[in-house]
Amino acid sequence: MTESLPVLVLFGENAVSYNVAAALRGSEYRPICLLPANVPKWLSFSNVYAVVETSRFKSQEKGYVDDLLLFLETHCEEGPTLTFLCNDKSAYFWIRNRSRLEPFCLLPTPDISPFYDKRLFFKALHDLELNCADTWSFADREDKPFPYLLKPAYKDEHNLFVKTVGAKVLLVHGKEDLEQLGNCNTEELICQSILDFESGQEYDWWGYRDPKGRIVSVTGREIGKYPDKRGRVTHVELVDEPELKAIGDMIIDKLDYQGIADIQFIRERRTGRFFVIEMNPRMWCSHELLLMAGINLIRLCADDYNNRLQDGTDKLPAYLDGLETPRATSWYSVLHNIRNFRFGRWQCNEHYGLKTDNFRTRCAVRAFYMLKFIYYLVTRRV
Repeated sequence: MTESLPVLVLFGENAVSYNVAAALRGSEYRPICLLPANVPKWLSFSNVYAVVETSRFKSQEKGYVDDLLLFLETHCEEGPTLTFLCNDKSAYFWIRNRSRLEPFCLLPTPDISPFYDKRLFFKALHDLELNCADTWSFADREDKPFPYLLKPAYKDEHNLFVKTVGAKVLLVHGKEDLEQLGNCNTEELICQSILDFESGQEYDWWGYRDPKGRIVSVTGREIGKYPDKRGRVTHVELVDEPELKAIGDMIIDKLDYQGIADIQFIRERRTGRFFVIEMNPRMWCSHELLLMAGINLIRLCADDYNNRLQDGTDKLPAYLDGLETPRATSWYSVLHNIRNFRFGRWQCNEHYGLKTDNFRTRCAVRAFYMLKFIYYLVTRRV
């Protein structure tokens, strides 16, 4: 097959986007990206992209959309281009600019708002009578008992809630805790009942649903978080949880979601049942673990949406059948290495396959590790 087909990696500014591009390395697809103006090109892992350019504008500026459309017109003459969203900022960007981007970009599920906005997502879960936390608006908090969790209904491009509060969720014991909100828009916040779970009992459903409704999925367990069990994931492993897999499959089937997604669960301490806590209609940081285990949902999605399934049998591969010895079953974030003083050790985490990358990129990432290590050491957060 000689034809080369473009695949857009939106923004291309983090390790997740690197892995999306790297997953297509050596294939007939050419990963392309237009970096925002505030992203150094020398940190863009440029050798995994067929085309990487830098915009004159930052991603939150109106001019970036114009630059992106011009970029796509130049490099995507075949029509709408399959697009991968690699972080919350790119998902928010898509939602805000969907009407302009849709003629040029192809998302398997164009309207991701019902999955990205927790207000809509949890309403849909309640309608399906699934286990999930009770959810109410900030305005309805007065008649609710303390304590409860407060979080943004969605992450905006500036991630204001996290920057203001210093965490993804705020545990509210009383009215005085609400003073931490500062200038956050309270209309965009939700409150939720607290689900009690032990550390290490948070799980992930990772999967892909194709245009015909067929599903490939696996499950994982989040072993390590930072700074605590409600923080950022640092260590994940593949696990076999048939009940969890069935619930995740049912959610994306009933809600008619197509494409690659991540659904997060906790195992509630008292009942031992799985409760849904979030869905990401985009790529996620530990997706790299699937690539390390030989599970390439990205390539499968690209083949599906470009009508290029090789075997012609109209059947999705059962990736884990016969996979007796996966190449990897655990994933560690950079933060895990830093916290455990593993600076200088080069594991297959967050930059899978980087050993095959160019020397300049390796040096840049090593320098980034050093700066991050010094930051956490000085602030005594290690």
